[in-house]
Amino acid sequence: MKVTFAKDQLVKAATVAQSLVNAQSSLPVLANVLIEAEEDKVVFVATDLESSVRCTVAAKIDEPGRTTAPARTFAELARELPAAEVNLELEGDLLKVQAEENSYHLQTMPAEDFPSWPQLSAHATLTLGQGELAAMLNRVLFAVPQRDPRKVLLGALFDVRAGHLVVVATDGKKLGYTRRPLVDCAGAKEIQAIVPHKILAEVQRNLGVEGDVRVLIAERQVAFDLGDVVYLSNKIDGTFPNYEMVIPKEINRELKFDRDEFGAAIRRASIISEDKNNSIIMRLEPERARITSRTYDVGDYEGRLPITYEGEPFDIAFNHKYLTEVMRIIEQKPVTMRIKRIDSPVVFVNDTDPDSLYLIMPIKMSDLADFSGEEAEEEKEQ
Repeated sequence: MKVTFAKDQLVKAATVAQSLVNAQSSLPVLANVLIEAEEDKVVFVATDLESSVRCTVAAKIDEPGRTTAPARTFAELARELPAAEVNLELEGDLLKVQAEENSYHLQTMPAEDFPSWPQLSAHATLTLGQGELAAMLNRVLFAVPQRDPRKVLLGALFDVRAGHLVVVATDGKKLGYTRRPLVDCAGAKEIQAIVPHKILAEVQRNLGVEGDVRVLIAERQVAFDLGDVVYLSNKIDGTFPNYEMVIPKEINRELKFDRDEFGAAIRRASIISEDKNNSIIMRLEPERARITSRTYDVGDYEGRLPITYEGEPFDIAFNHKYLTEVMRIIEQKPVTMRIKRIDSPVVFVNDTDPDSLYLIMPIKMSDLADFSGEEAEEEKEQ
């Protein structure tokens, strides 16, 4: 094998491949990236057996061939090479990487030991704009927990029905939901897939503003075809929670506020918030909100901000971390907060994006150490 690349092409391929490598795998070859040179292109493949990525780049092929090289080392050296043409040449069981006066020799492993690319027979193929899918993932991935014994929550649900794609994620305390019409959908008109967070984060990182992405959903796998980069992953087995049952259908209170003003007040309150629940308390009254927090051995905070609200005053408590996450994701300043009851999920929406919403489960007022028994009884009656 003997090939020549532009450095930026090599860096892209090596970085994309390295991101899926599990260096702790019991199979040593999985710490490597597969490099296949043929015709006028080179294909880089990496896998952890649960998910795989294939990146194709243009190159000058003097001698076709295939081998594997240590993925992490290969990506690091590719980034540090000078901005010049890069030559790869297989010399026995060593891969020579050279750019100008710099050269490396990397120990390889046989390409025959590397797992084959999984074959996928799609039941449904969706075509979306890359920017559109990137926006959808941004609206839900914040709600995927890092760890959870409920495996079905460790990814996002892709739910295709009635000519729309719904993407949802939740950790039981917060939820992100977004819905978009499907202009191009081939195959099954109703299908679901729980896609692992790991592969979705990598897809999101490589989506552009322009161009399309094809989402292929099979019985046990799902793939994201970005053109020169293709991600493929096993689906998460199991049944995702019924998100439609969680989203309140009836709203008893509604108020509006400025995202930036609200976010600033939450950050100020978080400095004094106690660590157990990360709690802040909001007193919502006509035309204003009072936000308070307290830690007994540190101090307390009180802040006020204008809101649009005309109902009866009431108190509600939240984990400030969840509020901060949602305020970072909502793109436009006017935010609407919809409440059915102060002990049921609270909906946050933006008027410019009616097909997306965010749910946060409030903290029970009776669970807060600085909330008196008398007030707790009043809270139960609301």
